[in-house]
Amino acid sequence: MAATAFDDLPEMIITQEIFMRLPSRDVLQCSAVSRSWRVATTNKEFLLKHYSRQPSLPLVFHKVSPSIYEVEALDIREAPAKRWHVLDPDMYTAILASCDGLVLLSLQTPRFSVVNPVTHQRFMLPGLKGAGRCNVKAMYPHPRRSGEYQILFWRGERELRGGYQILTVGSSKNQKPRCIGWYPVASACTRTVYLLAGRHSYMWRPPILLNGCLHWSYGLDRLLIFDTLKESFRSMRPPIAARGSCRYLLEMEGRLVMRCIDDVEGIMQTWVLQDYERVTWSLRCQIEFPVAYYGTIM
Repeated sequence: MAATAFDDLPEMIITQEIFMRLPSRDVLQCSAVSRSWRVATTNKEFLLKHYSRQPSLPLVFHKVSPSIYEVEALDIREAPAKRWHVLDPDMYTAILASCDGLVLLSLQTPRFSVVNPVTHQRFMLPGLKGAGRCNVKAMYPHPRRSGEYQILFWRGERELRGGYQILTVGSSKNQKPRCIGWYPVASACTRTVYLLAGRHSYMWRPPILLNGCLHWSYGLDRLLIFDTLKESFRSMRPPIAARGSCRYLLEMEGRLVMRCIDDVEGIMQTWVLQDYERVTWSLRCQIEFPVAYYGTIM
C-alpha cells in the first residue's frame, strides 16, 4: 500500500489512544516526526494526562562533585538500578521543587528555571530573580486554574520575618510575584529554638501537599500549614512524644506522616496523623540503630 495505516486514523486517535500509551522516550521520538505530532505531544493537557498514566517514575536528584553539578535520575524498578544523566552538567546547582513531572531548578547565577526532564523543555522564571535558592518553599498546582502552577517563596533575611510571595507559572502573560503577607512569630521561645537549630536545617525539606494545603516542619514545636486556596497560614502541633530534632514529613495513603530521628540516642520514630481535624498522632513504629550508622539512614 502506498499509504500507511496512520493516514487513515483521526489525529485524536493517534494522540489520545496510541501516544498516550507509549513510554516517555517513545513519545519524545514521535514528536520529532512532524510539526503536528510535536504540537500534540507537548501541550499541557497531553503532558498531564500522559504523566498520570505512567507507572512510578524514576527518582531525580542532583549530584555535587568537586568541580561540577549534575542532575541525574535513578530507576529503582530495574535490577540493578539504572542511573543516567538528565540535564547537562555545569548549568544547575540544585533541585528546589517538583510537581506533575516538572522540576524547579536553580542556576548558578542565581536564576531559576522550570524543566521537563522528559521533553527537555525549559522555562525561565525572571519573577524569582533575587529570591535566593533557600527561600523557595514549594511548587504546586494552581488551585483554581488547570494547567498552571504556583511557586511559594519568601523574601527576607530570615523566614520568621520574611514576606511570603506567590509566582504563577504557565500563564501566557509574564506574571509578577505578589505578596500574600507575613507569618507572625508566636513566641520568643519559638524564635530561639529556630535560630539555635539553624535556618537551613528546616528549609531544605520539601513541604507535603495534602488536603489542598502545604505542610512543613517549622522548628521543634509546630508544623506550618499553608492553605493554597485561601492563601493563609496556620500551625499544627507535632507529636508531643516525638524524639530528636531531625524531622521529615511524608504522605502515606492519604495521611500525614512524620519521621523523627534522635541521633544522640540512636532512635528513629514514625508518627501517623490519624485524625487531621483533632490533630491526633499515633506512633506507628520505633527503631533503634547504632549511632555510628546515623549518616547512612535515608
